[in-house]
Amino acid sequence: MTFSFLGAFVAIAVWSMLKDRRDMAKLKAAANTAARQRIMIRWMVESWVAFGLVAVAGLALTGNWARLVEPVLRLPGLGRDTFDTGSLAAGIAVGLVILIAGQVIAARRKARRITPAEFEKMKQRYLLAGDVAALIPRNAAERRVGAGLSLAAGVSEELMFRALLPALIFDACGGRFAWWAVGVSVVLFGLMHAYQGIGGVIGTAFAGAVFMAVYLVSGNIFGSMLLHFLVDLRSMVLTSWVFETAEKTISRIQAGADATNQSHP
Repeated sequence: MTFSFLGAFVAIAVWSMLKDRRDMAKLKAAANTAARQRIMIRWMVESWVAFGLVAVAGLALTGNWARLVEPVLRLPGLGRDTFDTGSLAAGIAVGLVILIAGQVIAARRKARRITPAEFEKMKQRYLLAGDVAALIPRNAAERRVGAGLSLAAGVSEELMFRALLPALIFDACGGRFAWWAVGVSVVLFGLMHAYQGIGGVIGTAFAGAVFMAVYLVSGNIFGSMLLHFLVDLRSMVLTSWVFETAEKTISRIQAGADATNQSHP
């Protein structure tokens, strides 16, 4: 059964890499927001099915259900006796909320000091990182879909790449290869985002290593799920909202300046 699910993972990985590249091209070429939302919704459903449901089935049928709270590897001296999972998750959430609040405040302050042209250049520089511009929602409706996509990725990808895949490699190769099982799953997680370009591969591999560290330290998959969800939510929803907020601030300031100039010729 272990090798059957390893084969299934390879098939899903190849299918997903080819599909994601096509979907990204479609997202870039989409003529309107309705078309973009359909692509994003399909992406979300496919994530739940291809990664989430398959991972749940794999964990159950290979006898690895306990891996949700018992990783194949525990970092030396660290574990549930050292870190309370609830406290770790709460700390992650609070830290990201503080980061998000800081970004919003900084964006509003910066928007008061730059011109629309300067803002557009700054925005484009950000969007070029990892070739993710097409993924950034363009309005509130797309942000709602982006939130759903973030949740799907946070749950289903953690089940697959942090819980199931290392367990399958561990079972197939033996306990001596626990570090290999962890390392290979991190690398593959990065490669699965090849549609984002080399920057996306490196960035997501690094993020995957952080998610894996949270999992190995806490001994519980739910902390890494929360972190993954919040990180994606920041990228898929907050970034769009910050841009929109900054644009509104710039427009309001520009309108005020124009009104002042008209009243004082």
